[in-house]
Amino acid sequence: MLNWEQLQGRETDYLRSVLAHELLHIATRGVTGPFVPTFVEEGLAEHVAQSQDPSRLAFLEDEIAAGRFDGRLPRDFEFLTGDGLDIYRSYQESLAAIDFFAERFGESRLARFYLRLGGVEFAAGTSEYQVGRALERTVGRDYAAFEQAWADSI
Repeated sequence: MLNWEQLQGRETDYLRSVLAHELLHIATRGVTGPFVPTFVEEGLAEHVAQSQDPSRLAFLEDEIAAGRFDGRLPRDFEFLTGDGLDIYRSYQESLAAIDFFAERFGESRLARFYLRLGGVEFAAGTSEYQVGRALERTVGRDYAAFEQAWADSI
């Protein structure tokens, strides 16, 4: 869903970024299962949409400098609750996590991780558990180890 009023008068690069983000959601819809958490979905969309923007994590860098980084991957509810800055922080943390994954393990493993995680349609366990299983099978780390390595990299 695009907020066209918000997009009017914006520069072309911003519009491309928004469209790339939203089109990635459409393109991955067929392989996104119920256990794909919001941080993976939104982080991947931001990763693709903002790949050419060198200042894409400037807000998160300011948050870290101000001591507002908790070292946790955002939970689904954090994309829906709080004020606009809280929600934007969740998007920034998601982008940072997916950027970290791609830089550390490569884009092809990122794609395999997403496909493996999205392929889980019915299984016991929480979304976090399923993310951990997909991480272990793709890069040999569980959820906690990935989260810690990501937080340490920031």
